Amino acid sequence: MGNVEEFIRANKRVWEFIENSRIGIPRLTRIHGHMYELVSSIFRASVSFTRELVSKIPSLSHLPRASLLGLHAVMYQYITLVLDLVREDTTTEERYLAEVLGMSVDDLRNCLLETFKLVTQHMERATRWDYYREACSAYWKRGALLPHLGALLINTSENPPEPAPRPICVNALVPWILGVIRDLTTGSIGAGAIGILGASIGRGKTTTIYYTLRTILYSLNPTPGKTSSRAPGVSEEIDELVSKLILLDAEDFLDTLQALSDLGVKAPILVVDNASVLFPKQWIKYGGTLHKFFLNMNTVIDLLRGVCGAVIFVANAPGELASFIRNTATLNISGREETGIKTYSVTVYTWKRPTLRIRSGEETVRMKEKIASVYAYPLLKLPQEIYKKDLQVKVEIIKRKTLEATKTLREKRDLTPS
Repeated sequence: MGNVEEFIRANKRVWEFIENSRIGIPRLTRIHGHMYELVSSIFRASVSFTRELVSKIPSLSHLPRASLLGLHAVMYQYITLVLDLVREDTTTEERYLAEVLGMSVDDLRNCLLETFKLVTQHMERATRWDYYREACSAYWKRGALLPHLGALLINTSENPPEPAPRPICVNALVPWILGVIRDLTTGSIGAGAIGILGASIGRGKTTTIYYTLRTILYSLNPTPGKTSSRAPGVSEEIDELVSKLILLDAEDFLDTLQALSDLGVKAPILVVDNASVLFPKQWIKYGGTLHKFFLNMNTVIDLLRGVCGAVIFVANAPGELASFIRNTATLNISGREETGIKTYSVTVYTWKRPTLRIRSGEETVRMKEKIASVYAYPLLKLPQEIYKKDLQVKVEIIKRKTLEATKTLREKRDLTPS
């Protein structure tokens, strides 16, 4: 019950952040949505640019994958990472890029620094705007930032730089969660939505969620207070709150819902890790008591917004969750491993959303797939204490489920005629 009590206290503090936010929640949602769309547009430009480069210089065939590493860095890393990279020797890729863009390698690296600042510090905080506008126009418009940055990271793969995640990251989850909170704070007391994050084990799901929630809390309450030694610029309180908003053991979800219902309060944020353990996709095949359990939970999920705002279920494989959760979700993000990137373990998370197209008087809606986030290890790691707690919970789940499976097998053997 300790985890549930900590969760309730943490969400009470989150409500205080929301009520005292210096920036209005609607404006905050727009800012983060704009940042995500900006990064997405840079990636789209980089795709065309790297195709052109590879057609001209086949030896640069690794640059499209390098762009994914660059995209991760733009989404999550501090400027200190870039400063370390440009201290290294000039690379072959940089010489080719400089030649194609018609500039010197020194200018190329200056553009890397300036455009990285422009994206990660947002428009009004960017420096030397006139320099960016004139000297780095082609670099910016063609999305050269991502393959350039990624290629530098690949060249340090034998000795990867120290991770330096920013207090505020950029991914599709951040504006989605803020959008739900916006609805809660603008009079829609019934507001709430379900999201799903699915990927195989060890692909950075919990890490992605951790830095997403840290961004939400830091955006709502940007005053650092006592700074964490492991996360410069982020208060110790925010680090502690984030860890309490993630239910690492999915079975704590049931006690948490009961507590919220008894107290008559609504949690703005709830993350259920390892959710596919409690809600497997094969649920319809279960009979007896378990079937009744799943039918009851089907009803609970349908009415979940009565006690929760943004709820994210983390599944241990894409599509692994029970259908009654998948069918209710308004955000479904799936991750897959990206191979061929030396040393780094990279997971690309994608999501689909409907877009309206009008042609010759006909209106059609189609699902458009976009990159939601990119995880790269060892550039992004969970804080050590959360990692250890997560591992401990997984071991306890393994022990519990193994005992249940063993008991079931033995009972079946006892009932089978010899």
